[in-house]
Amino acid sequence: MVRLLRYGTIFGPLKDRWRYLYKSDLYKRRIEAGPEPERFRSSLINWNYDAELYACTHRFGEKMNIESLRNAMTDVSFLNQIIKQRTEAGLAATDQTTLSFTHNEELAKRGKQIAENFLRRALQYWYPKFPREGIDAVTKFLISESTIAYISSKLGFKTLIRCDVPSPRPTMLQNALFAFIGAIDENNNQSRAELFVADFILTHLVGKDMNEIWHVKNPMGLLTTVLEENGRQAPESRLIWATGVSSVLSTYVVGVYSNKEFLGKSAGATISLAEEMAARDALRRFAHSSEGPEPAYHHVISGYKIYKHENEPFRLKYNNKSLNEFQLAYETWGKLNAKKNNAVLIFTGLSASSHAKSHDENPRAGWWEKFVGPNLGIDTNHFFVICCNHLGGCYGSTGPSSKNPKTNKPYGASFPMLSVEDFVRAQFHLIRHLGIEKLHASIGSSLGGMCSILSGLLYPDNVGRVASISSCIAPYPTAIALRYLQRKMIMTDPNWEHGHYYDKGVYPLDGMRIAREIGTLTYRSGPEWLERFGLRRFNDTIQLTPTFEIESYLQYQGLTFAKKYDPNSLLYISKAMDLFNLTEGYETPSDALSKIRCPVLVLGSQTDILFPIWQQKQLAEELIKSGNPSITFFELNSIFGHDTFLLDVNGVSTALKGFLEISALSIEEETQT
Repeated sequence: MVRLLRYGTIFGPLKDRWRYLYKSDLYKRRIEAGPEPERFRSSLINWNYDAELYACTHRFGEKMNIESLRNAMTDVSFLNQIIKQRTEAGLAATDQTTLSFTHNEELAKRGKQIAENFLRRALQYWYPKFPREGIDAVTKFLISESTIAYISSKLGFKTLIRCDVPSPRPTMLQNALFAFIGAIDENNNQSRAELFVADFILTHLVGKDMNEIWHVKNPMGLLTTVLEENGRQAPESRLIWATGVSSVLSTYVVGVYSNKEFLGKSAGATISLAEEMAARDALRRFAHSSEGPEPAYHHVISGYKIYKHENEPFRLKYNNKSLNEFQLAYETWGKLNAKKNNAVLIFTGLSASSHAKSHDENPRAGWWEKFVGPNLGIDTNHFFVICCNHLGGCYGSTGPSSKNPKTNKPYGASFPMLSVEDFVRAQFHLIRHLGIEKLHASIGSSLGGMCSILSGLLYPDNVGRVASISSCIAPYPTAIALRYLQRKMIMTDPNWEHGHYYDKGVYPLDGMRIAREIGTLTYRSGPEWLERFGLRRFNDTIQLTPTFEIESYLQYQGLTFAKKYDPNSLLYISKAMDLFNLTEGYETPSDALSKIRCPVLVLGSQTDILFPIWQQKQLAEELIKSGNPSITFFELNSIFGHDTFLLDVNGVSTALKGFLEISALSIEEETQT
């Protein structure tokens, strides 16, 4: 052994080889040994249960008697275990002289009743037109064992519960949370307990479609009943259009009307399926219930401002090309202060518009509605917020669908190739136009995260802070392959016409639809699909056309998006994402990132398959290696995959708020008149 080590010292590769073998052997032994046996938390050295209970009350801001909380966290199995031990020791089972606690079943019943009553009232208040059966179904979902056990675990009750097993079972977790609510009522009042329910249970509906939680067996029949109860005529369905009728990819779009009034529409592989989905859509619209967690990127009809670049050619990165002129659509919120040092620039994802937040000129909800605004994550009481539609987009900015000034016809595929660097440089032209010398921060998610990091690299003296959400140093092969398949679907559609379909009366609908279906899979996660759809079927007939609810969902998403975004914009911008590489021209990533001297926030989701969490860790680690001392990394535990940045209000918004406002005191509050 000594000899081998001596040779390994001389010959580096040999040393590495033996180190690898040694580590492999250790790993093999660990696998054979299996996981360490679970231990009770009370077996840990210096464990102080009362201290943990006190910390729990402090964490939730609840004034609560420790004895009451101890009872709330004591499962009946723990009490039975104590009684058994006392009996074996020769003490009477009923002798309670030394027991200063009881189990939590009574508190749990009390808490469950409070939660159920409050949730039902809250849902009826917010959705007065939602059918009673639906309210009951959603309430049942929110107080179910699986939901409450999940929330209880996330709140940290798992380590506080006293029971007869090291790891509490779901029923124990459920009882503990309900008992905690009961204890709040016991120590304070019912209003305080209901506030806890609103904060931690009702919010579990965020990002979920109530109509998917409530599995309506006969949506058309229910719609008929609802309309009759409201004095409306029975619904009738009409075929709006169909495509691919003679193929297995057939799609029918059906609308539902009542006395010529449009109620809803949807698509399906068969007319009957389309009718059913259209009835569901009509119920959503009628009850004003959630349309689901999908972002409303297309809500940019009007209300944006235009920046025009005309004075000099805008040099592009690739192929020695330039644009003699271009325009950017942008929107702003908040007020720019006198020093102009409170500006925050939001870089969007691939297909987003500039409409991140509603405002007077466009009151429709934006795609980051719950993240931007007074007292929200990006607080418009403090910051002047700017958001642009990317160069190459189709929501007001110059892109392939814009007219070429030389030909007065749409660019189509003659539009020059773009890069992420071009997106950033174009938007910094706007920043200078607004008279802003230095941004307080740049923020971006997905493609926007790439832009945000690049802004700190290209303009180190003009960016005060950088936030990157679900981004990367460079895309990995799987992500490139998935975007390639999306582009291929569009470009192989005969109606694409080599990118010049604008004036020919055709549109690559099928290609765009399938491309979006592929994209939807990459934006979400397996755990979410399992929770939302499972293996539920909407059609018991065995056939080649869609059978499962998730198939119908993907088809619906593909079709509804297909005409809301320009296919050529998708081609150009997605290709720019694939070509992005921060290490280009540098020996190592840390060399490239060394130019970023400002504080950086890196966020990622554990379930992201498009920009995996390891890419966020890599970005944070390379920033640290580059010598930047102000790097913050957050790993979010969310089931929403890549779209976590759109849906996890608590995780993402809280992290952004803290990061942005660390230096907010240095910003002059005087606003520009």
